[in-house]
Amino acid sequence: MGHDAYAQRRESPTAMARCARRSLRMAQCCRLGAARRRASAGPGCQSSGAINGHREPRVVASRRPRGTAVPHRPETAAQYAAKYDAYLTTVRAAAPTKPILCITPILNRADLKTGGNQNGERPDFYRDGIASVVRRRQQSDSNLYFLDGLTLIDDPLFLLVTDNVHPNDAGMHRIAQGVAAALKPILAPVG
Repeated sequence: MGHDAYAQRRESPTAMARCARRSLRMAQCCRLGAARRRASAGPGCQSSGAINGHREPRVVASRRPRGTAVPHRPETAAQYAAKYDAYLTTVRAAAPTKPILCITPILNRADLKTGGNQNGERPDFYRDGIASVVRRRQQSDSNLYFLDGLTLIDDPLFLLVTDNVHPNDAGMHRIAQGVAAALKPILAPVG
């Protein structure tokens, strides 16, 4: 196909209509994402659950337009714990009898810095939030287990030098060994 034929096909009314429909769907997804954010922001904001009579998409991706930067403030440890609790509720609803192993974050560069984040909170506050949610839920859920991520990686020697967040090969090996050891007694009764 020559260049002229490609240009004609690309600019044909059918191709332009397809592009317009795709752009409209993306805009609808972005509006839905904004509606969900407004609904989660507090009472009084409602989301209809559908746009123009169409079902909600399974995945919503939205992006802030360039040049409209908003100062980022991380969620607090209490907000994070509440979201983790909601996450566990969702997972448990999908798998009511399956064992769930909850693992707190491993050591990372935020642990290596002095002081807290913009909220003044250190990573251990977030780990403690996860631990308290799991402990509370374990009282009524005998198939919920906890593993402290710091028992897996607690030394920067096991992190990538380039970012001090992701584990290197030795760190991955330690994580695999630690998770396998934690899963062994959990899965032994199963079989």
